[in-house]
Amino acid sequence: MTKSSTALALVISQSVNFLLIFLFTPYLARALPTSDYGTFCQLQLIASLFGVLTSFGLNQVAIYIYSNRKFNFNDSVKTLMTAGIVSGVTGTALMAFCGDWFGATFRNTSLQQLNWAFAPQIAGQQISAVLTHALVYTNQARFLLFLTAFGTASRLVLGVIAIHVFDSLLCFVLVFALEPLASGFAQYCRLRLTGFMGGKATIRILWTAYNLARPLYLVTLLGASYTYLSGLLISIWLTQADLATYKNGSIELPIIGTLYGVLSTAFVKDMSRLTSAQHFKALAALKQRLTSNTAAIVFPFAIYCIFFSKEFVLAYFSERYLDSASIFSIFSFALLFRIQQYSDVLILLGEPQTILKCNVVFIASNLALNVSLIGPLGVQGCAIASVVSLGLLSWLQLHITIRKLNVKYTDYLDLRRLFSIALVCACMASCAKFTAHLLPISSLPSLILGFCIFLPATLILLVKFAYLELAPFRPIFSKLPFIGRLIGENL
Repeated sequence: MTKSSTALALVISQSVNFLLIFLFTPYLARALPTSDYGTFCQLQLIASLFGVLTSFGLNQVAIYIYSNRKFNFNDSVKTLMTAGIVSGVTGTALMAFCGDWFGATFRNTSLQQLNWAFAPQIAGQQISAVLTHALVYTNQARFLLFLTAFGTASRLVLGVIAIHVFDSLLCFVLVFALEPLASGFAQYCRLRLTGFMGGKATIRILWTAYNLARPLYLVTLLGASYTYLSGLLISIWLTQADLATYKNGSIELPIIGTLYGVLSTAFVKDMSRLTSAQHFKALAALKQRLTSNTAAIVFPFAIYCIFFSKEFVLAYFSERYLDSASIFSIFSFALLFRIQQYSDVLILLGEPQTILKCNVVFIASNLALNVSLIGPLGVQGCAIASVVSLGLLSWLQLHITIRKLNVKYTDYLDLRRLFSIALVCACMASCAKFTAHLLPISSLPSLILGFCIFLPATLILLVKFAYLELAPFRPIFSKLPFIGRLIGENL
């Protein structure tokens, strides 16, 4: 497979996975009692915590180890797979044996049994993560596409059977725990059949991987607090129902939050070249253009979600989780920050320690704000704490980047343009909200009507006032199948 075909297969794979889970989530929220749904959220929280703790960052450097010509590829695969098994078993054991402690701390006795059932998911995910990179490196992305789609679909179908046929939360948890193990085993068999499992695990490769992964592991560990810190505090001080409310409200719409990373892929080489040549003014201008165009795509969705948060939650999760609407609105506000990758230039400048220090400030502020606000404001306080600390992290990295490049804020960000885009979106969202509320319709028709009014009008205005430029993304559009070339030629 060519690089573009591999990339397309991976994008489709992730999109299918996102879509299936996005469609399954509202079913799960409705099918399970609130307490059971909250318990499942707690299990996911604990598993993600131990998964990050015991990953040691090896899956993040796997592709670098596989591409290192100093090492035999088969030896690298065997070494990282062995490391994945060890770290996965360690995480599984820790989660299983801490079940009683979590059950007592979260005041949820069912965790004592379910922790054991869900713990194997950690091992499956750790093994699958390093083998996925091996399959990508050996141009087997189509197999990954099939495996991801089949595995996710099978997990969801079996989950529905566990709930509706057996009426058992335990069976449901086992399905979600064992699917990653089955996926990892299928990946192992595929690599073995294609002749890439004949190597030996070596200390030299493991030590090299560990040294590469160490700084990334620390950053990941600190950055992951955005995901699990609020959930832990809610589980300790509040209830399973409160965690379910928070979890539903903090749902991230597929693709939107990571759009900058997708759009910037076509410009990574340019950014790297400008950094190496120390053409910092040109680099700042490129980042400004990328950020403005990303904002013109992200801001409409973010502001629409802020205005229509109640309608979205009622249509997606049902009236049972109406309290999630305020949480969803707060987290939608965080999308306004997600218009660039604030650490990418710092990485190109070779500043990993700076990124680490920023993340230390982030976790400290996140913890302090969560502890301060959870008492008076409950789950809304946790949401505010997460968003404010994320904003602080974004500003710190942005400010340091601008100082390192020795440019002005106006060189790096077109603040007037960003404000204008936000103003246009807010005005159109207000008009759509007012129009939808004039009619006596339920939440779903109101959500759809508002979107049909808001999106076309907003995009027309953004293009008319030249706030949205599509021409810079011609290389991306041209790679799309069937219609890509036609779109690319007409931009």
